[in-house]
Amino acid sequence: MPTKLTFANVLKSTIFKDRKILYDLTPQTGFVHRTEQRNELIVELSPILLNSAVPGIFIYGTPGTGKTGLTFELMNELEKEAKKNAIKLKTVYLNCSENRTETTILMELLTNINPSGKYPKMGWTRKKAVSEFQKSF
Repeated sequence: MPTKLTFANVLKSTIFKDRKILYDLTPQTGFVHRTEQRNELIVELSPILLNSAVPGIFIYGTPGTGKTGLTFELMNELEKEAKKNAIKLKTVYLNCSENRTETTILMELLTNINPSGKYPKMGWTRKKAVSEFQKSF
């Protein structure tokens, strides 16, 4: 026969230290279990600090394993290192589950890259967004 639960018992014996972390829009940092993956990403991203292009990185894996958090942490480190070396670099965190189309992604990037620009949330075609994005560089 199963033990009868009460709300008080469940609240006392929670497995979560801080349940709100699960719902944060900004990922957590301070990963101690991803050293190998961290090292691989640093090697792939290092050419940026030498003013060389990085062709692209595809990160995949099971949800909740720290992909976004680790990437976010490394982007912050990369920005700090670039600043120390007088390299102009801006990183942008963009949640693609909130921005699902290429046009909305470009619009969000434009807004982050040039906060003083006036970009509508809707109404631009993909062609107009790409054109404006290219003008920004």
